Amino acid sequence: MIRGNEIFWNNFNFHRGAPFKLRTTGVVPLVPVGTGLLLLGGRRNLVEGNRVFGNYTVGVAVTLPADGSTLATCPFAGADVFDPAAQAQLTALAGEAAVAAWIKHPHAPKPGYTRLELYKP
Repeated sequence: MIRGNEIFWNNFNFHRGAPFKLRTTGVVPLVPVGTGLLLLGGRRNLVEGNRVFGNYTVGVAVTLPADGSTLATCPFAGADVFDPAAQAQLTALAGEAAVAAWIKHPHAPKPGYTRLELYKP
């Protein structure tokens, strides 16, 4: 359950430098920079009552191909379907590659917060 959060300004390109140790394995390095909330699959995900704004790549995304081609009808007992085009579309925006697809727009100031896109020590 993801409920009642403010999910904003996730545009920090940590691939270009960060004041913390970067993870090099798992999902974190693959999440497109500029993404608010990304659901990578699951069952019965509940997302409600959140304020999502100011993310340059996407506010909320679910990793499903637009045509639903990899979703089998239930009940299902066969092999999973693989769609190379869907994989290519997702990996084209993985990690820092998402920066090229950013749609920058002005953000209203938020008291107590400073926007950060690139870390400059």
